[in-house]
Amino acid sequence: MLENRFIEQDTVLDKTAFITDDYEMSVRDYVVRANSSGGAFNITLPAVTEATGRFYTIYLFTDGGDVTIQDQNGSEDWTNMVMTVVGDGVVLYSDGRKYWPLHSTLT
Repeated sequence: MLENRFIEQDTVLDKTAFITDDYEMSVRDYVVRANSSGGAFNITLPAVTEATGRFYTIYLFTDGGDVTIQDQNGSEDWTNMVMTVVGDGVVLYSDGRKYWPLHSTLT
């Protein structure tokens, strides 16, 4: 049983989430593709301390309302990001205390 836990933790699960409503990301949601054709919603990042060393890509591929990217009030100097049109997106990195925007295309 314990051996299985180690195997699961060492396995990289490249998870892509396709979302259409409020969504709380797990630390394994490396790519999130948002479809807001049903209206505006929020995406909540994983706790910054749990996401240490991880990169996340969030992209709006169908729009119909704003999609707000928010943290869990744990990242230093965080300001919510809002994706408004198709093609908006961000790449974020967590160093354990702060989410760093490595790239963003926000209109």
